[in-house]
Amino acid sequence: YLGLGTERVWFARDTASRILAVTEGEGQARVGNLDINWKRGDVMAVPSWHEFWLESDGKATVLEVSDRPVLEKLGLYRKG
Repeated sequence: YLGLGTERVWFARDTASRILAVTEGEGQARVGNLDINWKRGDVMAVPSWHEFWLESDGKATVLEVSDRPVLEKLGLYRKG
């Protein structure tokens, strides 16, 4: 769960992959070199080793599913 305000939130690149599902609000994102305008009901994929940021136009809720816990247990998680 990512509760977003209007500030841009940066995420460093790492070996985890993510699926982000927007349940409330709207805003913008950049995944690698791809700019995305998102709104409630949208789903975004963030591949491993891609830096990304999220910014909302107001209050927003984004659910995150990640393989990070599995990678950590296997000793394969890295942050860059």
